[in-house]
Amino acid sequence: MQQALISGTITALITPFTGDRAEKIDYDSLEQLIEWQISQGIDGFVLCGTTAEVATLGDSERKELLRRSVEMISGRVPVIIGTGTNCTTESIRRTREAVELGVNQVLAICPYYNKPSQEGLKRHFLELAECSTAGVIVYNVPSRVVVDLSTDTIAELAKHEKIIGIKQAADKVSALVEISSLLDDGFALYAGDCPMTYHVLASGGLGVISASSNAIPELMCNIARNYFDGSAVDALDAQIKALPYIKALFSETNPVPAKEMLRQLGIIKSAAVRLPLVEVSGMLGQEIARLVGLLKEGV
Repeated sequence: MQQALISGTITALITPFTGDRAEKIDYDSLEQLIEWQISQGIDGFVLCGTTAEVATLGDSERKELLRRSVEMISGRVPVIIGTGTNCTTESIRRTREAVELGVNQVLAICPYYNKPSQEGLKRHFLELAECSTAGVIVYNVPSRVVVDLSTDTIAELAKHEKIIGIKQAADKVSALVEISSLLDDGFALYAGDCPMTYHVLASGGLGVISASSNAIPELMCNIARNYFDGSAVDALDAQIKALPYIKALFSETNPVPAKEMLRQLGIIKSAAVRLPLVEVSGMLGQEIARLVGLLKEGV
């Protein structure tokens, strides 16, 4: 049986590394981050998504990260595992591994690099849904993968009982309105762009799968929490309050700024990222320091 659809703020978790060259995963920092996230009210986690730098993880390293993360979370909040690749067969294999870990919802990105047609995209996700017991959340992020799922394709995918939602990171309000007509108890819409969280909720969405909430969990949680408590005005105010932080967190490639902010907050030991990503620029580091000061002051 699938888990109920998750609502609220779901953190797409980073992977902390040790040292300046990011040689190994820092599991002590990861545990501290997970505990802090849960204490701040996060509603769930995505493991091994784009924000986790999954493309730079070896297969055995990725499996160990998933196993230990699931153990650390210990069922306190729901977990979704990122299993999508640009190969349908590999995506199926990773999805089956996720099920073996006790997770029954996965996040699958549109295949990157291959540049499939709409028919290819549709068949990729339908094959994935047919070959696993896990519920599949489709991840549409044209800025990362070049291709963009059309509304017609999304409508076709939403008919499959195993395809339970979409993380929409295409910055088009018109598409949100069209997708809203597809939503029901078995198919959910999640924001994939943090600045669009309020708009997604107003379009019938269940929440946000957020990179920003790694570093600003309370600010991101307040948007959905206020909205679902019946105060759209307070939710919009929370979105506006979060915007300067979100802007900084996406001024350079995610998750580089989020790691630097977490380091300055003292949640992780090192902001190291793996090449080809590099550390934040000096100017952004200064802006992050200013924002961290505001967070510590409760501004």
